[in-house]
Formats: sequence, structure tokens, C-alpha cells
Amino acid sequence: MRLVADAIRSAAMVLIVLTPRYAGSILCRNELKLARQSGARCVALAPSPLDDTARQLAQEFELSEPIAFEDPQFATRIATMLTRAGEIAVEVAAPKPPSQKISSSDRFFINFSSADSAHVTFLRQALERSKIPMWDFLEGSRDFQKPLAHEIEQAIATSAGVLSVVTNSWRDSQWVLREYLFAREIDKPTFLLLFEPIRPTLIISERTLIDFTADREKGMQQLTREIAEMIA
Repeated sequence: MRLVADAIRSAAMVLIVLTPRYAGSILCRNELKLARQSGARCVALAPSPLDDTARQLAQEFELSEPIAFEDPQFATRIATMLTRAGEIAVEVAAPKPPSQKISSSDRFFINFSSADSAHVTFLRQALERSKIPMWDFLEGSRDFQKPLAHEIEQAIATSAGVLSVVTNSWRDSQWVLREYLFAREIDKPTFLLLFEPIRPTLIISERTLIDFTADREKGMQQLTREIAEMIA
């Protein structure tokens, strides 16, 4: 998400947990690329020895020799680096709230494919329990005197943000993707809610998703926390 990107850009130091899974993750690679571009000091922490994938990533991004987890001076070395950088307290992807504030009465636009009605029903009910106002074209109040495209455009433009119910149906719907891209174009906050594993797509390849696949209640708790940071 944008909040994670802002946290990386404002960081003096980024600690890279250079495991094989990290090295094979496109999302982690993009975060590392952003950290290098922002000028943050990147420190790799890794098991010893490195596997080939991790070693290639370290070479590609010109990371210094990783500090091994097995190093008996591991904790001391990390503490010394953080102290020298003035980073006594370390935040892991917990950035400051965005400068944009919204009112608790502002509605969130739900961006979804009609094939995902069951997921949307869960989301509506969860938002109602959390007292988060929302609107979607199936359940929300409508203005049938306007063309649908104009109505949707206005609903997004006047919303507090957009909640995208991400599934393969969402990925394959040109209309739904146009809604999402329009929201991004006018700089609306957008939250990607992953309700099922999806095939790769370039449109959201560099975005962080809130996972609803394993534990919907946990995913809802995370979404509620992020929205709460936006409310004045």
C-alpha cells in the first residue's frame, strides 16, 4: 500500500530479512528497489550460508555482506547500527497516518465484480458492525437519471476511499478495473482486499493486499485499523 511506500521512503535504515522466500517475492523485491532509490541504508540479515537466489539478489542490489542469524554478536551488531543511525525504536511497516483526513460520515466505495456477491455481503455486514459507511451500486442509493458511468465516477470522486474485493473475477473485469484505475488517477485512498488467490496481474503487482483468504475477521481488523488512522 501507499502507507508502506511512504514508510520506506522516510526510513533511515531498512532491515532486509534475506531468506529464500524473501528473495523469490516480487513484492519484497519492489520494496527493496524502492528502499535503494530512496537512499535508505539497507542492511541484510540472513541465514548462513545464503542460497543461490538470495545471493543473486544481494549482488543485484549491491547489499553488503549479510549479518548471519548464527553470529554470536548478532544482537550487539544490530543494536550498534541502529544506535549510530539514531534509530533506537524500529518500526516495521507501521508508517505515520496520511496527511489526508476524512470524516467518520464519509462513505467508502466498494469496488467489486458482481460474481463475488458472497464476499461483498460479508464485507458489507462487517463494515456495518464497525460503523464504517459504504456505498456500492447494488445496495446503495441510486440516481437512475444519470448514465451509470457518470454515477459511478461521481460516487468514487466523492468517496472517502475505495475498497476493492480482489478475486479472479475482479481481475478479469474490465469495468471493475477501470473503477480502480480511476480512483488511483484522482488520488483516492485504495485498499485491496484479497478474498481468493489470484493469477498475476501487472495492475496491482506493486501493491500490498490485506489478506481475507485465511482469516476474514483478522483481515477486517487490519482494514478497520487502517481506516481508523484516516478518520479525524
